[in-house]
Amino acid sequence: MKSTTDKYLSVLIAEDDPIMQELLQQFLTENVPGIKITLVPDGAKAVHFLNTCPQEERPGVILLDYNMPLMTGEEVLRKIYGDDRYNAVPKIILSSWVHPERLQNCVALGMTKFLTKPASFSEFNTLVKEIISLPIAGLQAAELPK
Repeated sequence: MKSTTDKYLSVLIAEDDPIMQELLQQFLTENVPGIKITLVPDGAKAVHFLNTCPQEERPGVILLDYNMPLMTGEEVLRKIYGDDRYNAVPKIILSSWVHPERLQNCVALGMTKFLTKPASFSEFNTLVKEIISLPIAGLQAAELPK
């Protein structure tokens, strides 16, 4: 998977749970050579990062916890919706559960995929495989859980 700069894959992870942050970072780093991960603890910091980061640091994948303090993953999508810098960037919502109506809102706001938070270490491998299998450009329609 190539980044938008072809130097490395840059991933923004917006997640308020420090343990989930650490595990996501660990599993992605172990499985994706040359990955650069930016961690933020809430949706407001995610929006700030996306609005202020230089072009060479823009993420190739945006991973958002749905339920975060200050701003939900859905609200982050709303803030960056229509921003040409992020239209072709995969935007993944990660949560244990989200109301189907909220997921439909996320799809309308550019969500690429919804992934359920892993409950075990083996599920982290599956999660990472799903993340790294996403194309950077030419996105497919968002997939919703059944």
